[in-house]
Amino acid sequence: GRHPVVSAVKNHIPIGAKTTILFLGDNLYKTGLPDNSLLTYDIAKAPLDSQIQIGGKNKTNIYFIPGNHDWVNGGADGYEAILRAQSYIDMMGNKYVTQLPRDGCPGPVEVKINDDITLVILDSQWWLHEKDKPGIESDCPYKTEAEVLTQLDDILSKNTSKLVLVAMHHPFKSNGPHGGFFTLKQHV
Repeated sequence: GRHPVVSAVKNHIPIGAKTTILFLGDNLYKTGLPDNSLLTYDIAKAPLDSQIQIGGKNKTNIYFIPGNHDWVNGGADGYEAILRAQSYIDMMGNKYVTQLPRDGCPGPVEVKINDDITLVILDSQWWLHEKDKPGIESDCPYKTEAEVLTQLDDILSKNTSKLVLVAMHHPFKSNGPHGGFFTLKQHV
C-alpha cells in the first residue's frame, strides 16, 4: 500500500507548487498496467497509485514518462498498456499529474518549468519498440524519427538562453546494459 521511495520523498523534501516531479519510466515494473479485468490488476496498479499521490493536495506538476517495462518490456501488448496507464492517470482527476508524451507518441513535448528552465520529454521506448506503436497513420504531432529530431532541434534552438532538461527513460549514452555493455556473466 505504500512505496518506500515515495514515503522518503514526502518525509524529506518540501513539495509545493514550484516542485516538478518526474517518474522516468518503468513506473509499473515489470510488465506495465494490465487490463482491469485481471485478478492482478489492483496489485499491479498500487505503485502507480502511490506515485500519483506524492504531491498530495499541492499544485505539484508530476509527469510520468513511459519506460520499456511500461511498454510490457517490448511485448505485443505494450502500446495498449501505455494507453491503459495514461487513461488510469487521467481518471484520477488531478490536472497536475499526467503521462507525457501522450497517446504512445514519441514526443518531444516541451514543458515550461519557469522563465529560465525548459523541460523536454521524449518516450525513448517508442524508438526501440518493434511491435504496434503510433506511426505515420497516427494523430501524433511527430510521426517519424526524422520529425522527432527536427522538432527536438527546433526546441533546443529556441531555448538557447535557458537551461534545457531532456528527460526520457533510456540514457543517451551508458556504459551499462542499456548501452550494450554486459559482463561476461550476463552474456552467458
